[in-house]
Order: sequence, then C-alpha cells, then structure tokens
Amino acid sequence: MHQPAMSKLQAACAPILLIALAGCGSWDDDEDRVPFWGFEQDTDSETETETPQDPGCQEHYLDLDGRCIRYVNFASENPECGFTWNTAFTDIQSGIDSAFAAALIHGGCQVWVAGGLYRSYVWSPTNSIKLRPGVSVFGGFAGTEKLLHQRDIPSHPTIIDGREEDGAGHSYHVVLGSSDSILDGFIVQGGLADGDPPHHRGGGLYLNAASTKVRNCVLRENRAIDGGAVFIYALQPSFADTVFQDNEAVNGGAVYSINGFPSFTDVEFLDNRADIDGGAVFFEQHYGACHPKLAEAVLESNAAGGSGGAVYNRGCSIKIDNVELEGNTAGTDGGAVATYGGSVIMENVDVRGNAAVRDGGGILAHMTKIELNRSVIHDNRANRDAGGAYLITTFGKIFSTRVTGNRGSRNGGGLAVLFDSPWVVNTTVTGNRATSGGGVHNGPRAEPTLINCLLHGNRALLAGGGLFNAELASPEIVNSILWGDLPDEIRNEDGGMAAARFSTIQGGYPGHHVFDLDPLLAKEGHWHGGGGDDEFEEYVWVDGDYSLTGGSPCIDFSDETVAPSHDASGQFWAETPGHGLPGIKVDMGPFDYIP
Repeated sequence: MHQPAMSKLQAACAPILLIALAGCGSWDDDEDRVPFWGFEQDTDSETETETPQDPGCQEHYLDLDGRCIRYVNFASENPECGFTWNTAFTDIQSGIDSAFAAALIHGGCQVWVAGGLYRSYVWSPTNSIKLRPGVSVFGGFAGTEKLLHQRDIPSHPTIIDGREEDGAGHSYHVVLGSSDSILDGFIVQGGLADGDPPHHRGGGLYLNAASTKVRNCVLRENRAIDGGAVFIYALQPSFADTVFQDNEAVNGGAVYSINGFPSFTDVEFLDNRADIDGGAVFFEQHYGACHPKLAEAVLESNAAGGSGGAVYNRGCSIKIDNVELEGNTAGTDGGAVATYGGSVIMENVDVRGNAAVRDGGGILAHMTKIELNRSVIHDNRANRDAGGAYLITTFGKIFSTRVTGNRGSRNGGGLAVLFDSPWVVNTTVTGNRATSGGGVHNGPRAEPTLINCLLHGNRALLAGGGLFNAELASPEIVNSILWGDLPDEIRNEDGGMAAARFSTIQGGYPGHHVFDLDPLLAKEGHWHGGGGDDEFEEYVWVDGDYSLTGGSPCIDFSDETVAPSHDASGQFWAETPGHGLPGIKVDMGPFDYIP
C-alpha cells in the first residue's frame, strides 16, 4: 500500500483557524471576518531576481519579480518590514499580519519562515498564531532562499510551540485557522486546550468554519478535551502529507471533526490516544452535512479507552480508501473502527492486528450502512464477539474481501452478524477462530446472504466451525464452498436454519444442487505450530491459494441469476466448455477457474 510522504516526522505544520459561529464559541477579533476574493497559493517566479537589500517600509510592497512575500527569521538582526531575509520579522504573527494587509490589495501573499523554534504563547493562554485569509505560510527555509522550491523542510525544522519557555504557561490553541489560507512545512506542538468552551478543543489547530489547507506538517504532543491536535467545524479543510503523532484528548486523540467535508490524504496517525472514543479521529454529524474522507493513509498504534481505537464515527458518511489500520486498540468495541449511524465505504483497506476488549476486534458497525470492497481483515482480536467485524443492523455489503486469521473469544472468529441482512459476495473467510462460529456467527434474526464465498479452515471450540446459526437466524448460502472447517461446517440451533443451493459443503447439507465433493482447491490453507498447553491458542493460520484446479466439481456449476459479473480478482467469468451445467460459466466460490 502507498506510504504517505511524511512517514518520518520530517517536516512540520499545523494551523488553527477561527471564525466564530453560534454554538462553537466566539472571538473578539473582527479582522478574522474580513472578506477576501482569492489568492495565489504557492507559485514561484521562474526568474531568480535579487531583491533589494533595503526597499524601505513601503506599504503593500512587492519584490522586483512582482511577488508578495514577507520573511520571518527568529535570528534576524535587523527586523524591520520583513520585505527581505535581511530585514525579516522575528515572529510569525508580524509576517502574517503584514502579508494580510498586502493580500487585500494584491490578491494573495506568502510568508516564508526560516527554521527554528517559535512560540505562540506570549502572556496568556488565549495567545495563538492567527492565520489570515489570502495568506500562505511556509516553513522549512534556511533563510537565504530566493525561490520556494529551494527550501529543504527536513533540514530546517520550523517549530511552533504552544508552551511558554519555562513551561509554566501554554496556548489553548497553537494556531487558529482561517479560510483561504495555507500552512505548509511546520511542526506544531505543545498546545493544551483545557479551558472553558471554545478553548477545550483543538490544542494544536483550531478550525472553526475555515477551509485551511495543511500540508507537509507534523502535529505532535498536543492535548485537548476534544481533538488533541485539531478541531474542525464544518466547511472543507484539507490535510496532505502530514503526520499526527502522540496527541491526546478525551475524545478524538488527534482530530475531532463536526460536519463539513474534511479530507486527509497521504497522512499518518501514529500513537495518538483518547480517554474515551476515537483514538486517532472522531467524526460527528450534528444537524448538517458530514462527509469526511481518508485516503492513502496509515493509522497505526492508536488507542481509545472506549470505542474506535483508530476511527470513531457518529452519523457521518465516510469514505476510507487505500488505508492501513494496524495495531490499534479499543477499551470497549471496534479495535480499528467503531461506527454508529451514517455510512462508511471502505475500499482497498487493510485492517490488521487490531484488538478490542469487548466486540469487533477489527470493525464494529451499528446501525450503519457499511460497505467493504477489495479489503483485508486479518489477525484482529476481540475478547468477546467478532474478531474480524461485527455487523449489527447495518444493511452491510462485503465484496471481494479476505477475512482471515481473526479471533473472537466467544462468538464469531471472522464475522458476527446480529439483527442484520448483509450481502457477502466473492469473499474468503479462512483460518478464523472462536468458541462458536469460527468463520461466521449469525446471532438472533440475522439473515446474511453469502454468494460465491469460501469458508475454509475456520475452527470453533464448540460448534459451527464454518457457520453457526443462533435463534431464528436464517442465512442463505449460494454458489459457495464450505470445506475443511472444524468441528463442522454448519450448526443450526434454537430455530436457526441456513438455506443452501448450488454449493459444496463438506459432510453434506440439504439443498438444491448441494453436494459433498472436494472442491479441488489449488492449495488449501493450514494451521501451523501448536504443541503447547493451549494448542488452539498457539496455532497460526497460513493462507492458501483458493483458485480451482481442473476437474473440480465447482466449475460452471452455479446459479447465475444471483452471481456477480466477475470473480474476487476482477476477472469476468470465463467460458470453460465441458465442465458443469450446460450454458453455465460461473463457478462456485470466489475465483474463476482459468485452464
């Protein structure tokens, strides 16, 4: 999977933005509300022209290339107007304010900040670095550059620290954001939002109805009640090539976001912690549109005392694309993801090695329309139910996904379904373990439909190695293979009953075109290890190759009226003359037989 560009805490950045809205606090600075009509973001002049050494303090100054730039260097010996490196301001806010005045005339201005340590705290915790509309703030300079692309962010870390020099005081918010602004190339650290509202949110960056762009930044070691590093309310802020590390909060260890369309691309969330919910991020819908997006991201080793070790969602419609969720932990439910209401679409997502003290070692979805496509749920653990994923009244869909090597201590090693009717298509459920329902546990009134699936090598201590159906559960199994699960393939109890057709089930099972014939898989998975006091615990599952080999009874023997148009690998079903039923080209199981 793609790794974000900022994977080593190299460059730095974070803004905080504030335009007061009812219900989210108020601010006294009316300048934050000054309208602005567009600006140039980060363009360089093609000509490397020497700027005057002493242009004087001309109002709204432009350099000889027609660029509006203000310079900041903490070590400046001649701080005047900030028009050159030689006359650079020594503090970031002076540069931003000067650039803002010029931007109102010229349509955009930049601030270039030399590497070093800058502090937001001056004399009060309400002190912050305030971004301004039309102003792009760039860190990572040596203090001699003439073009933006000449800066080297890792070599010149530019830090904005929210703590007083002696550590006695701190800023509630290190940076306040603003719409039409950019923060690029900074480390933002040391904020502590522990005051009365609105000063309880966003220790590093406060974005209240502001679409700030944050790039090439690190937000680390910030704390708050909500959103240790960032608080977002509404609009469309974006984060790219940015790292969130070692931030803490009661809810939303790194980010707490309400409504809006925030996006996070090429980012990393590492070792963030929430006392309650959302170890890394907490998304909440509150009387408005809420459509967050996570893409090309890594969320690793985050922890929540409650639900959602990495991601907690309450009512939002989330898109999670090409994301790794690894080694996250939840004190209650949803080791990686816990979602309540709204909808979640996960594509090309790797949910691996997460753990929950209660249910849903990888994912817990309750009253959420959840869809998983082309994803992996592997080696997750739950101390109660659903090692891999727990679907509770979700109307879920799982397509072309591998659910393998997960463990639930009670019910459902791979998947657990409760009061729900999800569609599970082209999916392999292999090598999972539980007390009941090693592969899938269907709780009361669960009605999942399994189409072209494979259940193989799952183990249950008591019953239902492949599939366990509890009270009034009525799953439907079509075009599927259930083979090699222990101690049995299907167990029906308390009025639960699976219906099967066009499937091969080891040990036999009643149904139309259901038989007990070896599917002739290319390479069966197997358990490896054991030998200790608890062999069940010590065994490790080694996955196999589940394509069909020549002569398999599963070739061209399916109900095409419900089959997907292609197999789990994206291959359209190929014609294989001489196999199976006349005129049928769809095989049983997730993978097409290719001669």
